[in-house]
Amino acid sequence: MTPGSVSDARGSWREAVAALKEGESLVIFPEGTWGNRDGRMLPFQKGVIRIAREAGVPVVPVTIEGSNRVNPPRTKEIHPGAIRMTIHPPLGPASWEGVTDEAWLETLRERIAEAASGTSIP
Repeated sequence: MTPGSVSDARGSWREAVAALKEGESLVIFPEGTWGNRDGRMLPFQKGVIRIAREAGVPVVPVTIEGSNRVNPPRTKEIHPGAIRMTIHPPLGPASWEGVTDEAWLETLRERIAEAASGTSIP
């Protein structure tokens, strides 16, 4: 870890929570920066639930299919192509009451995975 990175992360965290409390929207990729080259989901990181809990805002899960074929991870080129997005109903604060971060992340992961068809996109 580079010097200052922990304090930078804490500052970003506070900024994210403050923005959400002010009514702003955020896009967070729970897998982190890069997905898997073959399209399989990576483990979800806890930041999404921790930020949502602290801000008291719902999370709107989105399934994105086909982006790994159009713009593979770890490449800088952007290519045109078709992807499919499914916007799911929000998971609000009631969905995480009395639930561990891990259990809630599994619910989020299942919600996102349920729309993944595994079929090719025209």
